[in-house]
Amino acid sequence: MQEVVAHTTEILERQCWQVKRAVHERSQRTGETWESLLNNRPLPYRIIGAVRNRLERVEGEDKQQAIIDEWLTDTVEKLSNIADDPICCKATKFSDLTNTFVSAGLDNELALLLTKRLTFEMNADPAQLPTSSFSHRPVYLRWLEWLVEKDEADKIREAVKAGLDSGELDIDCRHIGLWKDTDVPVIIYSGSMAKQAREGLINVFTDLERAVLISTSAVEVGVDFDADVLITEECEGNSFLQRFGCVGRHGKGSKVITFVSGDVYSELGGLDKKKISREDFSAKIVGAFPCRNYASASQLLDASHYLINEQLGRIGERLNAVADLTLQTIPQ
Repeated sequence: MQEVVAHTTEILERQCWQVKRAVHERSQRTGETWESLLNNRPLPYRIIGAVRNRLERVEGEDKQQAIIDEWLTDTVEKLSNIADDPICCKATKFSDLTNTFVSAGLDNELALLLTKRLTFEMNADPAQLPTSSFSHRPVYLRWLEWLVEKDEADKIREAVKAGLDSGELDIDCRHIGLWKDTDVPVIIYSGSMAKQAREGLINVFTDLERAVLISTSAVEVGVDFDADVLITEECEGNSFLQRFGCVGRHGKGSKVITFVSGDVYSELGGLDKKKISREDFSAKIVGAFPCRNYASASQLLDASHYLINEQLGRIGERLNAVADLTLQTIPQ
């Protein structure tokens, strides 16, 4: 707990430095909002929220920065009153740690933000964790057979197994798990993941004899793989055809299961057990599945964009200036 408190203090000191720098910049550029100066970062903005009324009642950069220092001193003192007894926390929310911060007198939202930051910045010592907390999962090294002889591949597998059992070897597969109570790998693939995190996942899915891929629409474009079964929800026709094309490329017995609305079901009901050309099938799908609707240009939409840009500081002002020039060139 001493390490947690010390690390939390360092985090707050760094965030308060960011806030004090924003105070200085605001004194130089009147009219800027706290949101734009802090780039809407949650922790420093939460600190501003705690002292906003006091900051607005005083004038002068020095007095405002002194208020930030007072808040930091008071908050660190509250943290120092936390007992040194260990706290048993469970991932992923670590709610016990959050409750400890709140009981010490911290704001609930600030306690949540600090807990999230600590989970990213602090690492537990594996030697202090019980071995039963680790999940022993099978390791697939099928690519060994392509590189070395079978006898050598078996030796490498035995060496890997011995390393895992002894704890000398650790393997991190953040986006690959196992289907509950089975040895079937489950791979997660999403466009919200970093490019480096996605790299190689589709290759793993392709290499495995049996696996489940759970993905967003990120697999529709630029990703080449083959599957035996597709389960998808109703989507735009072209998107469905992209997904459909990844099924059953190398043999029979493939299946596509789609959850659709009643209208789409009635539209495609006539295709049951009917042979149809690829072109006709594509036309049927595009015509039956819903199309994406995009917001049309309007004065209300332009006004919304303008108000949002106004909160982005200098960047927003530049965007609005460009928008004004564009609007002036459009015939009324």
